[in-house]
Amino acid sequence: SFNYFGVEPEKVLEPSSGIGVFVDAVKQKNKDAYVMAYEKDLMTGKVLKALHQDSIVRIEGFEKLAKSFENYFDMAVSNIPFGDIAVFDPAYTNSKEPVRRQAAKAVHNYFFLKALDAVHDGGVVAFITSQGVMDSPTSAPIRAEMLRHADLVSAVRLPNNLFTENANTEVGSDLIILQKNATKQELTETDNLFINVEDMDGIGTSAYFIAHGDHIIHTSAKRDTDPYGKPAMEYIHEGGVAGISQDMEKVVMADISKNFNYSLYKGIAVEDAEIVKEKTVTQEAEQQKTAPTQEKTTEPIIQEQPKENAKPSPSPMLSLFDLWEEDGMEFEKIPEQEKPKQKTKKTSESKPRKKKEATAVQQTLALDFSATLNMNKKKKEADGVPDNPDDIYADINWE
Repeated sequence: SFNYFGVEPEKVLEPSSGIGVFVDAVKQKNKDAYVMAYEKDLMTGKVLKALHQDSIVRIEGFEKLAKSFENYFDMAVSNIPFGDIAVFDPAYTNSKEPVRRQAAKAVHNYFFLKALDAVHDGGVVAFITSQGVMDSPTSAPIRAEMLRHADLVSAVRLPNNLFTENANTEVGSDLIILQKNATKQELTETDNLFINVEDMDGIGTSAYFIAHGDHIIHTSAKRDTDPYGKPAMEYIHEGGVAGISQDMEKVVMADISKNFNYSLYKGIAVEDAEIVKEKTVTQEAEQQKTAPTQEKTTEPIIQEQPKENAKPSPSPMLSLFDLWEEDGMEFEKIPEQEKPKQKTKKTSESKPRKKKEATAVQQTLALDFSATLNMNKKKKEADGVPDNPDDIYADINWE
């Protein structure tokens, strides 16, 4: 959607990548984009790293993002985790601001504020998250903090059956799109709707969705319970993924056209931004119009027959060693030609080893020691000292 309005992010952050669905989407639009992807799970992170070798993959938590990357990225996009899972980030857990300490106690709240820190002024944060971010009364200070530093571009409530085909799960999710605005002075009426929660037939619901019912993507709705057993509305869309995508695109495109500040994103004057935006939109429209014509006039492509001995290019492979290697370090692999050859056992009978003859010095020491023992023994006999058979040191003169 953003590409249509001339937004082509060059530096993208994916704080919870999984195997890289959003990374693929970014690369399809801009193959030269700089993408930094975080994935905390070791196995998933290794798969992500193997599939996206042209991206920066960090197999660690998002809280490890270095301070030098603050105000750096054009866009942060992800399907973020949710739940009352605390995150240890000294910048938040030890912050003097109570709202930041509160955000560190719930991973979904933390991801929003941390991502807003990471994007530059005018940058975009687009996250799919749980409905609790907008519906929870206790998260009102977090929502207020979001909109104290950002403008709301769009908020869309997704149907519960969105992930049924892929993940076989029905969860309530929202798409929230924010644009960072470091010089924001005051909250708007729409901002206050986003922050507040109202009662809708005994169910706590975001005031924004009560006022903007068209932003709830669904074909039917019924009263049900959420995963925690609390009353909740369940929204179903019977058009499948294609129908959901089509309806959602209409809403999001209209919101971006109305609320997205292109000049703030580019960091240029409003007049210049309008010129650039108009040219980009015109080019996009022309490409869409000419695309079908080009397909009709294109000559048939003759596929080159593969050679008999041609081998397909190998796909990325993972080994068990990849699971325990440290970042930036790999196990040293010995080339085949450098591997030591195994020694083969000889079938012939081994010859008995010859005893080494004692040297002259060894013979002299042995004679001196024997003579000393005999002399001590004779002295004891003369003194009348009886031998003790259990005393192993009886023959040694300790004087």
